[in-house]
Amino acid sequence: MEHGVQAFAAISFLVIGFSHIFQPRAWVTYFQVLLAKGTTGAFFDGFLLVNFGAFIAAFHNVWQGPEVILTLVGWVQLIKGAVRFIAPEIVLRVFARMTMERAWQIQASGGLALALSAFFWWLRFR
Repeated sequence: MEHGVQAFAAISFLVIGFSHIFQPRAWVTYFQVLLAKGTTGAFFDGFLLVNFGAFIAAFHNVWQGPEVILTLVGWVQLIKGAVRFIAPEIVLRVFARMTMERAWQIQASGGLALALSAFFWWLRFR
């Protein structure tokens, strides 16, 4: 099961990473739409994060070696999702900072996502 979760995370971060790099303005629009929806927008984003993080945390509970990175990523995603449900006003402030002038930050996070994808592929096939 752990190899399946590693492939799941690698594929997810690969797609999201390329999307962030090639479509940063669409991501800014996405965050602006979430911001316009208020708490509902924060909750929507929270559902995505909680499900992604909970899947990893539940099925990749490895706390030693390089595999621990994926486990930690899962828990971080789960916590980020929980914050969206518990304190949506914090997240809405973050969404408000996402402007077209800051689209480069989304591209930078896309680079990080691609690096995580490569690392998870390495875990899967080593």
